[in-house]
Amino acid sequence: MSKLQSDALREAITGIMADSKEKNRKFVETIELQIGLKNYDPQKDKRFSGSVKLPHIPRPKMKICMLGDAQHVEEAEKIGLDWMDVEALKKLNKNKKLVKKLAKKYHAFLASEAVIKQIPRLLGPGLNKAGIKLQSDALREAITGIMADSKEKNRKFVETIELQIGLKNYDPQKDKRFSGSVKLPHIPRPKMKICMLGDAQHVEEAEKIGLDWMDVEALKKLNKNKKLVKKLAKKYHAFLASEAVIKQIPRLLGPGLNKAGMYSNSVSCFRVLVRYLVFRFCLIIFTLSVLCNYTGKFPTLVTHQETLESKVNESKAMVKFQLKKVLCMGVAVGNVSMEEKQIFQNVQLSVNFLVSLLKKNWQNVRCLYLKSTMGKSYRVF
Repeated sequence: MSKLQSDALREAITGIMADSKEKNRKFVETIELQIGLKNYDPQKDKRFSGSVKLPHIPRPKMKICMLGDAQHVEEAEKIGLDWMDVEALKKLNKNKKLVKKLAKKYHAFLASEAVIKQIPRLLGPGLNKAGIKLQSDALREAITGIMADSKEKNRKFVETIELQIGLKNYDPQKDKRFSGSVKLPHIPRPKMKICMLGDAQHVEEAEKIGLDWMDVEALKKLNKNKKLVKKLAKKYHAFLASEAVIKQIPRLLGPGLNKAGMYSNSVSCFRVLVRYLVFRFCLIIFTLSVLCNYTGKFPTLVTHQETLESKVNESKAMVKFQLKKVLCMGVAVGNVSMEEKQIFQNVQLSVNFLVSLLKKNWQNVRCLYLKSTMGKSYRVF
């Protein structure tokens, strides 16, 4: 995997700074990162969306508006921030043109807890550009409460902190069910059980780091028995697989391979080869999907160019959001042995990623709770 060259990046930045000094503008120029993608079909491939907090503010003059209650309006006036209270929002009268004009005027919006609940009633469903976000104060209070509760009652195990999600305005029977995974900055489940389905080299690496493993011979012993495969799946949270082994999974674990069949001499060799390759490819995909149905954990490919330990840590840091038949779900975002700052970062990234998967963003979120394994739940939205 190629990386950005530091020397080329520094040269580009130096060049931009030199050019800006030659021609003094009457405004502060913004430096933009322009990106061109390849091998991506926006019509077929899943469109991605994500946000990241930069260490330094790139747009200090970014326009933000506070949709606030009396207290937040007073704070906004003190720091010179534009604001609108409930009375000002009522004057828009759900007019789509006025709401759109308001959205174009500002880059982002903040909202008080009391006001955010009234936005659908005051402005209608059309304020998707307003970017309603999770309140940091409420989130910090919840995390502090969870940590305090865990210290009061010392358990014999490390409690996991779970983000519990309730959705609304979503019909799992009619609407498209979403599914997506995101890597968290801090590992929420360090004791997560992972098994390596590996070749000789990966098995050796797994033994060194104390990771459970199975080679081809061990997989053969399962004898394609559905009960044994299901038992194996329940034993681990996730699976990793070597490139050489993942190709053999259909033969080792899946339904028996059907014979390609005989073709008459009148069919050209080229057509025979194409049909056979298509058949083999479809069979591999089908078998892996069957395995995925048993496990709910599709094996992640591991190459020899990356270290096994880094891939294990990456798997432990991944959380998956998947809508099934009900409008509620939960994912692990931390544990009580972590620092509050680390939990906060994990929760914010998880929530922002979830919102990006929803068709109406925050309008599909009914409630968000944080809860430790044995503790009480705290509502954060």
